[in-house]
Amino acid sequence: MGLGFEGNADGFGDYVRTLKRAGVAAIGFGTGLIFDAVPTQLIDGARAEDMALFEVPHDTAFLSITEAVNREFSKRESLMQEELSRKQRNATQAAITGGIDALIELASRDLGCAVAIIDNDDRVVARANRDGLDATVAPDHAQHHIHHRMLSFGERFHSFVTLSNSSLTPLDRQYIKHVAGLADLLLQRPLSLRRARASLNSLALSVLLGLDAQPQHLTRAFSRIADSRGMIRPVIIHTNVDKQSARLLNGIDEALSKSDRELCALSLDSKTTLVFFRGSRTPEEIMELVGARREFARIAIGAALEWENIDATIVDALVTTAKSLPLGHFLGPESSPLKWIHDAAVRQALDHRARETLSKLADHDGAHHNDLVQTLVTYLYSGANAKATAATLGVHRHTIRGKLTKIEEICEVDLNDPVTRAELLIVAVSRHAHEKPTQN
Repeated sequence: MGLGFEGNADGFGDYVRTLKRAGVAAIGFGTGLIFDAVPTQLIDGARAEDMALFEVPHDTAFLSITEAVNREFSKRESLMQEELSRKQRNATQAAITGGIDALIELASRDLGCAVAIIDNDDRVVARANRDGLDATVAPDHAQHHIHHRMLSFGERFHSFVTLSNSSLTPLDRQYIKHVAGLADLLLQRPLSLRRARASLNSLALSVLLGLDAQPQHLTRAFSRIADSRGMIRPVIIHTNVDKQSARLLNGIDEALSKSDRELCALSLDSKTTLVFFRGSRTPEEIMELVGARREFARIAIGAALEWENIDATIVDALVTTAKSLPLGHFLGPESSPLKWIHDAAVRQALDHRARETLSKLADHDGAHHNDLVQTLVTYLYSGANAKATAATLGVHRHTIRGKLTKIEEICEVDLNDPVTRAELLIVAVSRHAHEKPTQN
């Protein structure tokens, strides 16, 4: 209200400078008692010190001022909390996608200071310098230093350290605690990976020595693959070309990683792969994971089973089903063609015919470094389409024609006969993924 400046309005300049040094952000000046209006000297002083100035008329209730101030404080607090939440979400995303280095770099930008993580032996785990500052260097008297101790792992622990030219706010300190917690999780990951590797080593030793794997190792291995009921859905993916199998698996792995799931796959040969999915995934959901490259594969999807009940017989049946499908098609567990192919008498006849045809081609391929078996199988799967066969194998169709003629000579067959082609296709389908044509 200016009680102390009645008759001394020129003193407002020094008064404003004193308030500025004390950290005052704004002045509310009451009018209507000593001064009818805000003095010019006060306005000039506030402008010179870049300080906010507002008039409070005499009839303004003091309670209304405090209410307005409290509303403004609440609004600003809410905005700052929203900003903190946004930064925390970004930090979590950085930790997931970029690891410890990306997390520390983001924290340095958000805090506007140098950041580092060091262990109890003063070894630097990660560091992000800023504005010439290095958080691993001892600060001078004018700098602000925060040393936040993180969780302990046995005798070891890490510290989150910041160095800045100005003090950090309480919200900045909350952000530091969040980032330090994320860093703790990332630093624990090598320990969990070591435990997983130890479990895999135990499984490998069991296989090497011909021992039954201990149940706890198998349960741990399949815990991330099976659904909540312990169910797994086996799937066979069969392609015509080796490189398509690798591309399909890479695509599935990338899709699974988005939902924090791992790929569990076993290559039966260069073109046939067994993949385990969670039992709760439907065939349609599995095909979505396969994506656009499904057109290059034949896919047989089995029923959801407890992982203990999946054996070679089930896998062999899925391999047979997959090989019988046209390229780009899939079949779910509700129907499975060619079940009769596993009949003993049928198998004996097919094995005999395989020795007369595919075995001869395999022997020729081995002796002359050729690929007549692959050419014949691809040709049969393509519906006797030489152009499609050439495109699949990446050669000219005239080359395919020459190889088909050679196949007819070696096998003593007529590939123009649809019955002969059907017979050879069933023979090819009946060969297990891990068998050579000469084996039963």
